[in-house]
Amino acid sequence: FLEEEVYVDQPPGYVVKPQEDKVLNLEMTLYGLKQAHHAWNSRIDHYFNTMLYQVST
Repeated sequence: FLEEEVYVDQPPGYVVKPQEDKVLNLEMTLYGLKQAHHAWNSRIDHYFNTMLYQVST
């Protein structure tokens, strides 16, 4: 999940006719998004911590 708000335009070829000027507020990451890598690492780190895994040194 994202830590900050990210807004995107409607993709080309997929425009809702009476709402051409609206933007979308992302609630989850998308592939290629700059924040996707950090969000994935945070999510998998949380999962491993709940499973009581430890980071090796």
